[in-house]
Amino acid sequence: MKRIKLCVLAFMLLLTSCGGETALPKETSETTTTASTETEPVDPYSDDLPRDLDFEGREFRVLTYQNGNLPSDSGSWPNYIDVDEQNGDLVNDAAYDRNLTVEERLGVKITCTESSGTNVVGTLSTSVLAQEDEYDLALIYSTENCVSLIMQNMLVDVNTTEYIDLSKPYYTQSATETYRLGGANYIFAGKYPYPQMPSVFLIFNKGEWENLGLEDPYQLVRDGKWTHDKLMSVIKDSYRDLNGNNERDADDFYGLQTIPILYQYLYTSYGGKTVTPTDSGFEFGFGDERAVNIIENIIAVLSDSSTYKSPETGGIERYQTFFDGHALMTLYGSSFHALRDIEFVYGLLPTPKLDESQEDYRTYLAGGICMIPVTVSDTAFVSAVTEALYSESAKRIEEPFIQQFVENKLLRDEGSVEMYRLMCDTACYELTRYLDLSGGLIANLKPIGDLISRNSTDIMSSWASVKDAVETKFNEFYDAMVAGK
Repeated sequence: MKRIKLCVLAFMLLLTSCGGETALPKETSETTTTASTETEPVDPYSDDLPRDLDFEGREFRVLTYQNGNLPSDSGSWPNYIDVDEQNGDLVNDAAYDRNLTVEERLGVKITCTESSGTNVVGTLSTSVLAQEDEYDLALIYSTENCVSLIMQNMLVDVNTTEYIDLSKPYYTQSATETYRLGGANYIFAGKYPYPQMPSVFLIFNKGEWENLGLEDPYQLVRDGKWTHDKLMSVIKDSYRDLNGNNERDADDFYGLQTIPILYQYLYTSYGGKTVTPTDSGFEFGFGDERAVNIIENIIAVLSDSSTYKSPETGGIERYQTFFDGHALMTLYGSSFHALRDIEFVYGLLPTPKLDESQEDYRTYLAGGICMIPVTVSDTAFVSAVTEALYSESAKRIEEPFIQQFVENKLLRDEGSVEMYRLMCDTACYELTRYLDLSGGLIANLKPIGDLISRNSTDIMSSWASVKDAVETKFNEFYDAMVAGK
């Protein structure tokens, strides 16, 4: 509070003086105050909730997956939903302040229940079928399918609630657009409960990059020139047989290292389409000309002699070749916290664009999906608290999150911080990650993953083999859930 008062005092002094000149006469003070009010910047993250809302201590009950509330030794992604106390951790304390602000403002108490394992969808479904008003908001795990909840009318279309406004900047517009079904949004994402992390991105070894005399990678991104072709030119001919055994193994040096499954997410980065909701149904992009071009380029990266394919099994050790300093880059899709173990100086980069004609970088994102069950008794209450939490999260959480990673040397230079912000701003959700209506035929980019596993570029045949079944299932869903309403 003392700091706030000092800032206000400094601001008032600025208004009443200019270059050391005498303060304005008293009679003009009213005009000065009016002018300053008119030019005062508006916080883009402010919500439009009425200022007199008071829910008299009611609990706001959030459901999440096991170990999904606070950090634990399990490695699950924490969301800082119900924070009991400050502990000196920047993100923890920012979440504590956010909750306290919302609780005092609206007269509520935020609580959290963890589901067994990662089956939040199952837990919520059981509760709704029993017609129990147990949860106000549910945060699902990043691999759960929400189709059953939507088809059984278990979720609220948040566009019909009193206070949720998905056009606000604290909601992720990619999620809003991707999961909008006939004008309805049953699932949504944004700045709450935790800053959204890019799920798949590139990490590069700065020392090796400089030794190879390569262009400034951050400037390539800024100039829109970080493309598939540039990636290929960077890794080209970078292989070195470090152990001299004339065999390509994990102890040699490569231009790019990762597990093969992660290459499928380049399909999103390169602007590939899977399923897109429209006003009259769905459009499918697996079989168009761009899809063919993209899969050919993905296989080219995967097949390059300077690429090392790590085993799919295991955890963080799948990136050990890069962590050991034996690769220029890794396509990374695991714990951000694990980067603490890297001993050399590294930088972050977004996944590249297909070519310079592609307007924006596209960073694949999974996680942070929330929903409201239809069993809530008061949507005004639930939507008001939800809106306030997203708004306050945008104001309070993201910067401490970045600062904490900077202080822990996870983001080790200003360029990486800039790239991190860019990746957050260009985050893209993909419909089949959470809404697979095909019974698994195209879930989570499966056609692309299957081609990668076979080292095949024949996406047209792959799509033709499932096209009729997929389109039938999606159209049946649209007729039942959208057109029929």
